[in-house]
Amino acid sequence: MNVDRFALINPAPIPDCEAERIATLQRYAILDTEKESAFDRITHFAARQFNAPIALVSLIDTDRQWFKAASGLTVDEMPRDLAFCGYTILGDEVLCIADATKDARVRDNPLVTGEMNIRFYCGAPLIAENGHRLGTLCVIDTEPRLDFSESKQQELADLAAIIVDQMEMRIATGNVLQEIEHRHEVQHRAAATDRQMRALIDNVPVGIALIDRNGHYLATSNSWRTFILSLDTSLSHDNILQLKSSRPDWCLAFQAALDGNTTRNPDDAIQLSNGNMEYVRWEARPWALDNGEVEGVIVSAVRITRQVETRKDLERKTELLNAVLENVKDGIVACDADGNYTLCNHSSRIMHGVDCVSQPLADYSEFYALYEADGTTPLASDGGPLSYAMTGTAVVDQELIIVPKGQPKRHIIAQAAPLLSTDGSLMGAVASMADVTAARLAEQKLKASEAHANYVAFHDTLTGLPNRAHFRRMIEDKRYALKHRKTAAFFLDLNQFKAVNDLSGHEIGDDLLKRTAHILQQIAGKDAFVSRLGGDEFIIFKPVKCSDEALHLGHRMVYEIGKPMVIGGHTVITGVSVGIALYPEHGDSHEDLMRRADLAMYKSKALDNDEPVIFDPVFELEIVRQRALQVELEQAIKNKELEVYLQPIVDGQTQAIIGAEALARWNHPVRGQISPEEFIPVAEESGFIIELGDWVMRTAMEAMTPWPELFLSVNLSPVQFKDALLVNRVLSVLEDTGFDPARLELEVTEGLLIYDTVVARRTIETFKTMGIRIALDDFGTGYSSLSYIQSFPFDKVKIDRSFVSDIDKNPQSAAVVQCVVNLATSLGMVVTAEGIETENHEMLLKFIGCNSLQGFKYGRPMPAEEFDLSLIGPQQMMA
Repeated sequence: MNVDRFALINPAPIPDCEAERIATLQRYAILDTEKESAFDRITHFAARQFNAPIALVSLIDTDRQWFKAASGLTVDEMPRDLAFCGYTILGDEVLCIADATKDARVRDNPLVTGEMNIRFYCGAPLIAENGHRLGTLCVIDTEPRLDFSESKQQELADLAAIIVDQMEMRIATGNVLQEIEHRHEVQHRAAATDRQMRALIDNVPVGIALIDRNGHYLATSNSWRTFILSLDTSLSHDNILQLKSSRPDWCLAFQAALDGNTTRNPDDAIQLSNGNMEYVRWEARPWALDNGEVEGVIVSAVRITRQVETRKDLERKTELLNAVLENVKDGIVACDADGNYTLCNHSSRIMHGVDCVSQPLADYSEFYALYEADGTTPLASDGGPLSYAMTGTAVVDQELIIVPKGQPKRHIIAQAAPLLSTDGSLMGAVASMADVTAARLAEQKLKASEAHANYVAFHDTLTGLPNRAHFRRMIEDKRYALKHRKTAAFFLDLNQFKAVNDLSGHEIGDDLLKRTAHILQQIAGKDAFVSRLGGDEFIIFKPVKCSDEALHLGHRMVYEIGKPMVIGGHTVITGVSVGIALYPEHGDSHEDLMRRADLAMYKSKALDNDEPVIFDPVFELEIVRQRALQVELEQAIKNKELEVYLQPIVDGQTQAIIGAEALARWNHPVRGQISPEEFIPVAEESGFIIELGDWVMRTAMEAMTPWPELFLSVNLSPVQFKDALLVNRVLSVLEDTGFDPARLELEVTEGLLIYDTVVARRTIETFKTMGIRIALDDFGTGYSSLSYIQSFPFDKVKIDRSFVSDIDKNPQSAAVVQCVVNLATSLGMVVTAEGIETENHEMLLKFIGCNSLQGFKYGRPMPAEEFDLSLIGPQQMMA
């Protein structure tokens, strides 16, 4: 610690008989010795007992104070001139300084004014047998403490007396454990100290137990017997090793201590017989002799239920307050008396363009500029309304303009007020800011309504980009002729744009389109033609030198648009699919280039890898192949080449089969097995999915007839779900097969819900009135899982296999699954996990609380006619 001792104002006076005092201290031969657990335990105990961050055993040498034991401090010594303890050794009484800043003896001490920030000190002198005061046992806090009672001071003095006794015993025997080993030889000398220690231990709220190597209790404190044992009656056994089944963690800690290791549990939850929880902080450490041989284990434990509950309550309240601040529409900022930001909520971060916390108000110009409402006159007060409020004057309805660096300006109406303490001193200031940018822009748009009709006719009113009509006119304009210069056509389509509109609102979607247009203009440059064709589609024509340059531009578009955007208080994460076609390689007209760039864009969207794609003639061949596959699929449905497979679903706890999921398979006579990922989209596009879905449902119900105790799960595609006759179709199949509706479970995905949430909810509710259960499939892979699970009346949530595959290796996956189970359970839903393949998967998901499981571990999908419980495995049979 770098302290200028000559700057000190009030070093403690030197006691009378200083030479004799130093000689007494040296007689103990304790200075500069190694740390000893006996002293360390007392400082740690004092820190816990008095709730102090620092507790010290301080010995005052000629020109220094040296710490024999320290809790909460890493240095071994300090100059004597700095020592508060120098005042303590001037008398026999406890010295208690409730607020160091108000005590003339120490208020200018660097330990008070400097980085240690000492505010509270209480020290009890260590008085030797000859009356000399050798040092102190002291506790220190960085907050004033006016409530440190005389009884607490007496407890500190009692601990100081124990330290002196320990110093005396140290001279005689070396350490307490050696004294226990030779207790018959020194029992008369140790009797008084033992009584003091026994009285102290039995009267502090800490349970202490001394256990021999065989696990037998040698001694226990009152707190251990009356409190710790009452938490769990199993702890009352005479031998701790008998707790292997009920408290294996204690037994492991006991064994670790015998091996020389200390084990601590700062927050052990114990379930009481009445269902309540008690929390205990405990520690098991070796009890070793001077030669290092471990004789047994010392266990200490203290009840911390009230502290834990208080902490959790504070955390909940803090979380609630933070959530309120983060979600209010207005920006909220605050600063301290030194002029540094201490609060900057989500809205204010958007307005400022930066998180201002810890930044000085005076440095605001590094992040944003402030102007009067006219937008040109710099604001008079540095830092804005908050700085003005720091002068002690409130700000009411001040309109100003803030311009964050790299972001558009915002019109703000601000309120600000100073924050005063009870004594009237200034603690800081707080300000709220309402963003009225939209209103001001609306006023400006109203004033600019004289814009001529030609601009409106040929420009997109939302983004300001040329529209489709402008694009058509551009094609006819000779100024944009493709001849004699290489040109790239970029066709762009935003990913998940409809989801953004439905989940966040069209205002957010519109703002996203505007930001996208701005990004594209910035990347394309002034020599490019950028147009919004409609919806979320954009087309760009730009002269390029080569295909690599075009690909580089495409990558930039993907990267910039893919960045998270904060829009209207929402964090919007989207992406863009980019297709590229080049003149003259891929066409000699704007129409050809746009069409082929469009094909390349759909290829990019299908690959789903955030990569722009340059047109390849193969893409047109793929369209032809897809049309051929559509024809073959239609024929396959007529020829009944498709099959229905069933995969078992088991109970999460017993692994007994409780149901099966119906799956469609296509065994092509030439190409063999065709993946559902390939033919299902074709069926959806062609509309064959309606007929195919009815057939799968009917075939599966007939196959499941022999097992009335099992339920049947059937997938519905978005195309089926949008069919107005879907409910009638399902009802017809149920009536034809005689299948119990209560056994039917229909699986829907998040993707189909975003198209029309009103119709989706109405359809789901109709099914539920029929007794049919509804499951949300592939949970977590869609757009906004939490909003759907809370707003739709699902009976079940199916966790996607992507979270299960690495659940035993990735703690984040396990945490996600646990959260889903907790949320679903709280909403009265059951949970099925898919993709279980190993024992580890099963064990973890069973522990987390999944109601049912599905995966290759319990059976691969099999033809419906071969589905037989006896063939799946006896261990999976129903009880």
